[in-house]
Amino acid sequence: MFKYGSLERILPRQNMQLAYKRVVANKGKSGIDRTTVYEFKQFLIT
Repeated sequence: MFKYGSLERILPRQNMQLAYKRVVANKGKSGIDRTTVYEFKQFLIT
């Protein structure tokens, strides 16, 4: 699974939340890191 700590160093949390909403709206699937939309949502709310 992707190391979220490094992601937070380059992207503000607000940008990640906006990207999450767009992926959900497009019924997105997990990407190269195999993190599901559900798993990423859990990261955003913690």
